[in-house]
Amino acid sequence: MAQQQKSAIETAAVLLGRHACTVAELRRKLFHKECFSAEEIETAVARLQEMGYLSDRRYAEDYVSILRSKGYGDRRIYEKLKQKGIAPGLAGEILSADAGNRDPFEDAMLLLERRARRIDSVEDPRKRNHRILCMLAGRGFTPDVACRALKAWAERER
Repeated sequence: MAQQQKSAIETAAVLLGRHACTVAELRRKLFHKECFSAEEIETAVARLQEMGYLSDRRYAEDYVSILRSKGYGDRRIYEKLKQKGIAPGLAGEILSADAGNRDPFEDAMLLLERRARRIDSVEDPRKRNHRILCMLAGRGFTPDVACRALKAWAERER
């Protein structure tokens, strides 16, 4: 007995049940993995959005929260949101709304505290400072915040 092929909306629901994703990610998965037509995909996406199961805003807000807890700064979070298919305007809006709830300098200092053993294992002050700046820049902190955090970290040692 042949197995019936699932519809685009059924497949999309299964995919969302396994892992939250953005509209762009779901479209890509349905198109590449399941080979549904563009019309079937758009119908499924629209229906899932109407039902509240698919929301780029909700996904982005949750993702920002996760990345913040891992010590990422605004620049890196913004880039990661864009990679996930979140519209630049929505990404900027969510980051702006989140900015009132936090202090980037404090976030940078928390990251340095979590990495203190690794940072302090470098004895040469120039190399240690370089490592700190590279770590903070790589995590998406602005140069201003990275320099302030470096200065505060150096003061802590005195």
